[in-house]
Amino acid sequence: MKRILLLMTFVVCACCSVWADPACPTTTASLTAYEGMTFVCNNLTFSDLTYIPSGNLLVDAGQVSITFVNSGGEEGLDFNAPWVDIPGQTTDSTFGFTVSCNDGCGIDDLALSILGAAAGPGGNVNLAEDATPPVGPTIALEADVNPGFALTSDSTTFSPVSSLTVTKDLAVIGGTSGPGSGASQVQNLFSTTTTTVPEPSTVFLCMGLLGLVPVARRKFGF
Repeated sequence: MKRILLLMTFVVCACCSVWADPACPTTTASLTAYEGMTFVCNNLTFSDLTYIPSGNLLVDAGQVSITFVNSGGEEGLDFNAPWVDIPGQTTDSTFGFTVSCNDGCGIDDLALSILGAAAGPGGNVNLAEDATPPVGPTIALEADVNPGFALTSDSTTFSPVSSLTVTKDLAVIGGTSGPGSGASQVQNLFSTTTTTVPEPSTVFLCMGLLGLVPVARRKFGF
């Protein structure tokens, strides 16, 4: 009897491991390591990551680090780099990627943040984002920092969608005088609605494993 219980425990654990969400990568890496690749972070799959720098001071992909965020029920990407301009200079960086919800779940919330941002006299730091679902209107978010105003984040909720194609542009204008302008962190976070019902293929796999229990009893004398 003990052996039967042990075997059934193994089957249940195997099924749970199939149902479990894949964990996010835990190390920070250069954005160049992920460009054009597909990678999974819990409920989300990210693909087609692109990055294009322009302006007086080019911050290339090798200078941008990327960290996967999984905190407080939200998941997403955190980009860090020295986007800094002195007066008279400008920097522009365009990000792009597609995010898809796994196993039939839906993305229903999007948040955009810019951190470590400051603008000198006549300067500006602007982060604008468009997120396009497979069907429906494009979702637009914006964060903006200038000497007299600071909106460092924007967010919205919407009906669940299976995926979003995200494009965002970070523009840093050094201004006319003083220390210049800059930003150090750009972040996207997504909330999802999840399902607890396993896919049919997973159910059939677990049923098959459980069906092996009586066979094992006859063969090995459990």
